[in-house]
Amino acid sequence: MKRTSTYTSVLEALGFERQRHNDPLRSKALRTAHTALACSYLGDEDRNYETFLSFQNRTKLDEERRKAEEERRQLKEEMAKMSKKEKLKILEKKKEEKRKNRTRKIVVPKKAKVPVLGPLVDVMVLIEEVDTGRYPSITRYQGKHKDYCCFCQEGGALYHCTVCRNSEHLECLTLKQDVHDPTPEDEFLCHVCIGKILCRRKRAEKRRMEKRVEVMGKAGVDGNDPEMMLTFPEGAPEMVVHDKSEEKQSATGTTGKQKVSEVKRVALSTSMSRDQKERMSGPADKNAVQVTRSKELACVQYGEKPGNMPHIQQCPVGGPGGLICCSACTASFSRMLTETAQEMEAQMIANCLVA
Repeated sequence: MKRTSTYTSVLEALGFERQRHNDPLRSKALRTAHTALACSYLGDEDRNYETFLSFQNRTKLDEERRKAEEERRQLKEEMAKMSKKEKLKILEKKKEEKRKNRTRKIVVPKKAKVPVLGPLVDVMVLIEEVDTGRYPSITRYQGKHKDYCCFCQEGGALYHCTVCRNSEHLECLTLKQDVHDPTPEDEFLCHVCIGKILCRRKRAEKRRMEKRVEVMGKAGVDGNDPEMMLTFPEGAPEMVVHDKSEEKQSATGTTGKQKVSEVKRVALSTSMSRDQKERMSGPADKNAVQVTRSKELACVQYGEKPGNMPHIQQCPVGGPGGLICCSACTASFSRMLTETAQEMEAQMIANCLVA
């Protein structure tokens, strides 16, 4: 019988079982750990317990590795017995488990883009500008229009453009441009032509401003001065008249204040409203103007159409007193209010300049 060493007999007395291993490294680690444990029980404090702790961690890892190998071996045996369809199902299940275990990215929903519409456009004003020849390359279209919408490429209740062959739904137009509510007598422009005319108007306004600055510079006044911007309100096409007599006066010694007053006088005469001209006219002229105004009001009241006056019909469903009850009447009324507001603004600016 083989004689056991002291530390082995002590471990057996403590309840440990003996195991034989073919791995020399593992048997050496076991002997080291057993020696450290035996010395701790015997009271040897100089011994280090780290070897025993490292041995415990290593044994746990070995056990886990052994279990994984055993599961893999069993799975291989089961897969060998299965058909191809069953194998594919198992692989798909594993892939789904991996996808679920992955960390999902937090997706922040994007904010819905709010459609940015341009300024409120009055189509009839644009058509009047085209008719007056302000844009020589844009004229009224005479021919056959398309039978589908130029925006959504579908048919239905289409409106034909006045200056091109496009047709468009009113709903599609409101998605691209913010326009006044049309009346039954109003003509129609597609969103393409509206954008084209607005672009031409913007370029013409830019040229007008450059010309204004140039003329004001020749008169000795800063055209970019914000105070002088009031003397030339937006929308007046010709507001400065440059005369050679002003150059002669400047050569003779005219001061800068006199030049500014002359420029303001020209702006006042051009931006004067109809009411101001009536005030400045004589009594005979005033009576004539009152007669013409009464005729115009009568035409509007009874649905007649005078020469150069905007036509406004009575509301067919309106109540007593000319109440506004439909969208067509509302559009006409809002157009009249806009024109009245522009006249009042020009009058206020002229009064400020006179004061």
